[in-house]
Amino acid sequence: MKEKITEFIKTHPYAVIGCAAGIIIAAIIMLAGFWGTLFILILGGFGLWLGISKDKGRNVADSLFSFATRIKDFFSGLFNR
Repeated sequence: MKEKITEFIKTHPYAVIGCAAGIIIAAIIMLAGFWGTLFILILGGFGLWLGISKDKGRNVADSLFSFATRIKDFFSGLFNR
């Protein structure tokens, strides 16, 4: 039985990761609610983006400034007609 499970995990790794992520997100939604979970995911994605920027050797302050500039440009273009 253990061999069948490990074989399934080796042949379908992304399905297992996706299922585990779905279960974890569902548990968080049940515990924190939808908006709390959305907030956690947004901050987690932002932290991931900052970490990737740092891993690539970029300056974190420059990355934050670039991000803030993109957000400002997005919203100014959205509301200026």
